[in-house]
Amino acid sequence: LVRAWPGCSVVVLDNFNPYYDVRLKLDRAARLAREPGVKVYRASVEDEALLSSLFREHNFTHVVHLAAQAGVYQSTVDPLAYITANVEGFLSLLSVLQNYKHTALVYASSSSIYGHGSPSPFSTLSPLHLPTNMYAATKQFNELLASAYCSEHGLKAVGLRFFTVYGPWGRPDMAVYKFTEAMIAGKPLKINVDSDSQSLRRDFTYIDDIVAGIMLTLDHTPCECGEVYNLAYGKPRSVLELVSLLEEHLGVEAILNYSLFSPAEMPVTFADISLSRSILNYEPQVPLSEGIKSFTDWYRRYKNVSSRDSVDFEIFTDIEEKRNAIFKQKTDSLNEAFRLRNSGLKEKYRKHAQENGIALPVLGDKKFTFHPGKDSEGATIIRAPGYPVELLQSWCERTEQCVAFNTRGELKNQLKPPHQWKNVSDEEGLYVSDVDVCAADLHSCDRHAICESEGASLYRCECKQNYVMLGRQCVEKYADGRVSESEQLWMISDKIDGLDWMTLSHDNKFVFFPGLDSPGGDYQVVTGSGVDGDFDKLMEVCRNTHHCLGFNTNGILKHSLQPPDKWVQWTTSQLHGLFVLDVDYCSLRREVCPDHSHCARVAPGNYTCVCDAGWTTTTRTTKTKPTLSGSGVALVCVPSKEEKEEEEIHILLSVDAEDLIGLGAVVSSLLSHTARADLLRFHIALAELGEEEVKEYLMCRGLWREGKVELATLEPDWLDGLVRVEASQDTVGHLSSLANFGRFHFPSLFPDLSHGLYFDADVVVRGDVVQLWNAVVQSNSLLTVVERDRPTYGEVFRPKTKLFFSERYSFTFGDNDPTFNAGVFGVNFDLWRALNIQEELKYWMKQHVDHPLWALGTQPLMLLVGYRKWEGLDPAWNVNGLGWEEGIHQSVLDKALVLHWSGKRKPWEEEGLYKREWLPHRPLVCSGAGTCVEGRCVCEDGSTGEHCERAAAASAN
Repeated sequence: LVRAWPGCSVVVLDNFNPYYDVRLKLDRAARLAREPGVKVYRASVEDEALLSSLFREHNFTHVVHLAAQAGVYQSTVDPLAYITANVEGFLSLLSVLQNYKHTALVYASSSSIYGHGSPSPFSTLSPLHLPTNMYAATKQFNELLASAYCSEHGLKAVGLRFFTVYGPWGRPDMAVYKFTEAMIAGKPLKINVDSDSQSLRRDFTYIDDIVAGIMLTLDHTPCECGEVYNLAYGKPRSVLELVSLLEEHLGVEAILNYSLFSPAEMPVTFADISLSRSILNYEPQVPLSEGIKSFTDWYRRYKNVSSRDSVDFEIFTDIEEKRNAIFKQKTDSLNEAFRLRNSGLKEKYRKHAQENGIALPVLGDKKFTFHPGKDSEGATIIRAPGYPVELLQSWCERTEQCVAFNTRGELKNQLKPPHQWKNVSDEEGLYVSDVDVCAADLHSCDRHAICESEGASLYRCECKQNYVMLGRQCVEKYADGRVSESEQLWMISDKIDGLDWMTLSHDNKFVFFPGLDSPGGDYQVVTGSGVDGDFDKLMEVCRNTHHCLGFNTNGILKHSLQPPDKWVQWTTSQLHGLFVLDVDYCSLRREVCPDHSHCARVAPGNYTCVCDAGWTTTTRTTKTKPTLSGSGVALVCVPSKEEKEEEEIHILLSVDAEDLIGLGAVVSSLLSHTARADLLRFHIALAELGEEEVKEYLMCRGLWREGKVELATLEPDWLDGLVRVEASQDTVGHLSSLANFGRFHFPSLFPDLSHGLYFDADVVVRGDVVQLWNAVVQSNSLLTVVERDRPTYGEVFRPKTKLFFSERYSFTFGDNDPTFNAGVFGVNFDLWRALNIQEELKYWMKQHVDHPLWALGTQPLMLLVGYRKWEGLDPAWNVNGLGWEEGIHQSVLDKALVLHWSGKRKPWEEEGLYKREWLPHRPLVCSGAGTCVEGRCVCEDGSTGEHCERAAAASAN
């Protein structure tokens, strides 16, 4: 622009988001900033206030809007980012432009808005079909917005639909750039082909032709609203032709991997540019062969520069100054309004004090002491960032309530005690006046504490008599025979509510939770040698103290408890922790359950909402306030299916000879704990096991359900060249087995399934899986899992995995992102097939063989292909680690709905852990009272009954 239009100035905005390599963006920006008349700002187009400021300053004549969140695939993963950048950003620009009708707007649309129903070549005169992805939807909406603002506000806007743009400084996620990098690195290229082995064809357009089209459009005055034009070369070329040209200019032979393209992909993109030719005089000049040569020449130069031009980050400072100026203007206005209001209030209260003989604190002249590297959080009455210290000090001196200010421009009417100050950088700090904050009542001491001045706005808090300092709070001491002040308030409250606390507390027991504590709710502190370590005495004290709901073993009584998921571990000792009185929390908490549900006790000390009769339970993870159980899972009750066709529950299992005994236990536990066991249908993948062998095994244990069990055999060569396991099998078990990888083969083994619920063979289920199944089928995600904070993605994967992930998907995961357990999960097979997950798994397995990316077996694969594609379940649905972690407390095991022996020490092994939890679910051959012959039980003399169950019962008696 500056070269074509001498004397003009250009302002460039870019938020430099990390969608692809930010270094490339910065290098490109530095090159632009060196051009005379060009300014580059780090900013987002969604910032409407900033845009308004720039328009007022520059009074732009033309705007070229190219800012957007790009990428079709990523739009399915993070759709909100596309709404923010592509829709909200464009709307902000249009909102500003409606006040600058003389300004011409050219904006980027996309060829992605043409769908499968669009006739080829794609013409802007053809009607558009419904978009097939979020990126296309946002671009189509942009065209509608531009047309609407033209009709309503007279904006002159022209949209340009770009077709497969490539060239120097292009996006690394586009085929030309991506193929070039892969070929130079000796990595294979994934070539999508149709059933006739024909590769995709694209209308590749060189960047210089796109720039020429934009320049022509800037000179064009639209005749009507909604004008859009195609910018393309106008001749589709196959992807294999592109590869051939890259091989020619790079001197490298490509390694090709072929796969069928997804039905969502367009086999051909082909632009009709006749309208662009006739209206804009657009004529593309660069054929693909020349464009590829120019790109590869640039790529070599860019990658081979040993010391690139350093980015002058000062080019971004102007925009920060503008932001600060806008904020300062708002702040000044608010501060002036506050000053006037405060002045009126002070005069009002001063007059009231004089008329009623009330003494007022005299603050006098203030002197300030600087504390570098320190700050006191909160209590800010005026914010004035960017002002000099001298002016801030002047304001603080004139404001009676001001006792301090910091270098960030925050004036404060209260300080915390010095030991609670936080550390900041040495360049920052806190200016503290010499006001006696205790006398002026400008301190933060608890209401049961006395403020002791230590000079110059410094003080300490001392609890009053009969109170003890716990953190920043003064808590009353317990004393036999004395009713405390806080207890009196609870007695009044309970009397109003008609609650007989003493009867309630003495009729219930305490439940102990080792190592845990419930933050807050501190009521009274029981001290003295008579009760230290005497938990029976503490129980007695709590029962006899009005509204004591529990206590920790440090002697702190609690008047309220957080939901269990908010509890914290404060000790590793199994002797210390939290005692909870198992009273009726439903009445005490006074919380309202969702529609068609009521509060009920589900476990000792655990009360939650359950569905009413005639209604059944389903769950959805939510960010809203948790229900009584505090699980973070909101309860939803739906009508029972008594009058509807009942849906089968599809259970997925994968076993080999080593896991066969576990298969019997997991099936037995599912049948015994599912109220409607007749709805269960088992789909079992067999690794190196015969179907008749497994059928006989189940029949001899009374577990075979005719028509309800489907067996399928895994092909033994499926893992050839695709498995790498580095972890010790002595620790984690046989992770490289065919059965362990069998979970990935269910979609092909059982092609009619739309959903499934998978369990490892080292699992026992102790809850009704109907609730779990409802969560799976109602989820819109690929996976339904039990999320966990540790290990994180960064702890599972080696650092180079992020590079492969970014290359594959054009975005990457965060090191601190939570993971999930792959031993129990639900899966949406329709999404699995649509997203071609099978091919993604093979890709990552091959990458792991060639470049070790993790240590363990199958779970990392699930984490990679399922990233951001899962929905969470209640954590009780998978308590894992029973095969390696010793010392799991019995209370944890008792509350678990699923127990998972992940690790080497399976419960059926001689050295197995927690056998007592598994043995009740182990099915016996013919109930232990007969012999199985060819799938039939031959019972002992005189016995009758299928599988010898009656004989077993008789022998037990």
